[in-house]
Amino acid sequence: MKKFVVDFNNMSDDINPKVLDAEVEMTSEEITTRQAEEAEEGTDAERAIRALRVERDKKLAETDWTQGADVPSSIKNSYVTYRQALRDITKTHNNPRTVVWPDKPE
Repeated sequence: MKKFVVDFNNMSDDINPKVLDAEVEMTSEEITTRQAEEAEEGTDAERAIRALRVERDKKLAETDWTQGADVPSSIKNSYVTYRQALRDITKTHNNPRTVVWPDKPE
């Protein structure tokens, strides 16, 4: 396993700095640490579903106002189906890159 190292202290000149970089082998300790970090982050599928939920939650938050007690029924009702489709998105999709988001009411 390799890592990319950038040395900002070793510039070619002050006017046109050129950052020197190198790809080097990771130590066994660094590999162990990185593997532990990756294990904590979960599998690719787990990370993808978390990303999907984050995007879904943003879309729900943007429409929270539509469910207030003082919002007219015509507006409130038009968003009920949309918001339910957002809640159900993790049951029908598992990849944030290929998800087909429901259309937001106008």
